[in-house]
Amino acid sequence: MSTKRSVYKKNSHNNKLVVYLIQRDIFDDLQLIDPIEGIVTIDKNKLKYSKIFARIRCTFRYGEQQLDDVLSGVTFYKEFFIQTKQIYPMDMNEDNDKYSDVQVYASETPQCTIGKRNAVNLVIRRLTLAIPKPDDNVYTKEIIRPFHFHLGQLHITAILPKDVYYHGESIPLKLLIDNESSNIVRRLNIQIRIKAVTGFGGRDVQMEIPIILCHARQQQEIIKAEEADDLIIEEFKRPAAKQHQTTKELEKMDSY
Repeated sequence: MSTKRSVYKKNSHNNKLVVYLIQRDIFDDLQLIDPIEGIVTIDKNKLKYSKIFARIRCTFRYGEQQLDDVLSGVTFYKEFFIQTKQIYPMDMNEDNDKYSDVQVYASETPQCTIGKRNAVNLVIRRLTLAIPKPDDNVYTKEIIRPFHFHLGQLHITAILPKDVYYHGESIPLKLLIDNESSNIVRRLNIQIRIKAVTGFGGRDVQMEIPIILCHARQQQEIIKAEEADDLIIEEFKRPAAKQHQTTKELEKMDSY
């Protein structure tokens, strides 16, 4: 088993700054955020009187990156700064914060324009890890199906012990069917659809219960006829086109 661990490294263009990050995925469990742990190496002789600042910059993109090149002057992302902090020399008057370095640059003041030669930018991701709390409440879903040509309604209630399930975990389902209509439920299919979006998207699980309704099949009584007078032949009307075609066929048979 390998015990090696990856370390992310990036240099500035003039090689005066070198940034090392332990990880680029930062988890947020809605209560605490993992600190950004890393090391910054500098060349004191080349930096002279400059100070080292670390800045956290967040970028929110709501379009394809290729659109920025096609539509000149129109960008499909927003950027905002979360915090800027002086990391060298240490500012004793500034309170410590849970954020560390993401963008490291050399400048005399934090408000100075940042040049590419004296700055290092490392992209990190903030991932939300929300562990659901145990809930004693059951999860229910009710379906009411009315009918246009029949009286009454069909009530189906699905009951789950909880609303969050992990991969590979069995899902016990309890169904309550209250059929107040004249139809009969002959088959019941249950499907569980899982839609997972990787990356920065969310996840949702939806359940569908399709039903197939059929009319009740009436039991026909078979009566044996003793005489010819006991048989009743009921005449029924055919559609006009079909009746006309049948009449022609009978006339041809009589002609033969």
